Amino acid sequence: MFIKLLTAIVQEKFSDIHLHEGELPRWRTGGGDIEVIPGAEPITERDFDTILQHSVSEEDRGADLRVQERLLKYGGDIDLAATFGDTRFRVSMYWHGDRKLGASMRKVEKNIPKLETLGLPDYILKIIDRRNGIIFVTGETNSGKSTTLAAFVDFFAQRRVHIITAENPVEFLHQSRESGALISQREVGAGKDAESFDRALRAALREDPDIILVGEIRDRETAEVALTAADTGHLVLCSLHTRSGPSTIERLINLFPAEKQDAILSQLAGAFVLCLSQTLIKSVEGNSRVLAYEVMTNTPSIAANIQKNKIRQLVQDIESARGDGEMCTLNYTLSRLVREGKITAESARRAAYDPSNLHV
Repeated sequence: MFIKLLTAIVQEKFSDIHLHEGELPRWRTGGGDIEVIPGAEPITERDFDTILQHSVSEEDRGADLRVQERLLKYGGDIDLAATFGDTRFRVSMYWHGDRKLGASMRKVEKNIPKLETLGLPDYILKIIDRRNGIIFVTGETNSGKSTTLAAFVDFFAQRRVHIITAENPVEFLHQSRESGALISQREVGAGKDAESFDRALRAALREDPDIILVGEIRDRETAEVALTAADTGHLVLCSLHTRSGPSTIERLINLFPAEKQDAILSQLAGAFVLCLSQTLIKSVEGNSRVLAYEVMTNTPSIAANIQKNKIRQLVQDIESARGDGEMCTLNYTLSRLVREGKITAESARRAAYDPSNLHV
């Protein structure tokens, strides 16, 4: 039975588990490869139902929950958080291959890491130490965005503030601090705490927040409310599936119709604080992954080029400010990691979004 296997391996070093009905389960190892889990048996439909059962509250666990019924009700995929013992997983269940069941389970580490331990530059702490504005943490899937955002929240939790999060699902569990922050975590989704991110954000603005975390900006409505919140005295933390600072600005602008883009560019130029774009790369040893990142902050030149919609100019702005210790491109970080012997040149080239300008 898969649950017994999960209990046995939960302390091993892996980030994700992938399940396909009738097939052997696989996991993403510490080095980032997908491999069959040793000693596993093929996954059954009942295994999926059991995982679903672990996503509900204790008093509801006796219910006869069926994944097929849930998928039929919610359009073929569902997102949830499931707990096994004291370990949480972010779970996405779905249909594939003529309605066979599939699931991806992301392990959520119990202890929230301190920002200083993530491998980010020291100046990040100074950049994010703000009362208002908007901060983006971006990257492809499985790039550590959720962990970095959780570390940001933990950093701000030392303040006497009200932090509201909107997540789908809630991953890291944050506790309010008697001498620090009051933390309200809201889960987004059908039948959850809020139906959508934009509704959760609109409600949050009426709930006296100081800091708002948006699990992901997916649409124009959410982007609009997030920018308004940042523009009206709140600090907003959010994530996007973009690979660089410039592409993040471009993605946001393209969410809006042409007639609104000038106003949004002006608003963004004033509210923007930081875009931290990150990726995880297999180490030279092959048994772990190394964080690589790009940092773009809001210098006068960056703000001016955002307002004028000169997105291509932003890369040059980042390059020019690198010597001041304020920003760096992903290529700069990749080159440094190769020189330090932490990653290979081949891995660096695969990770670069602009490999033609990568010097390794």
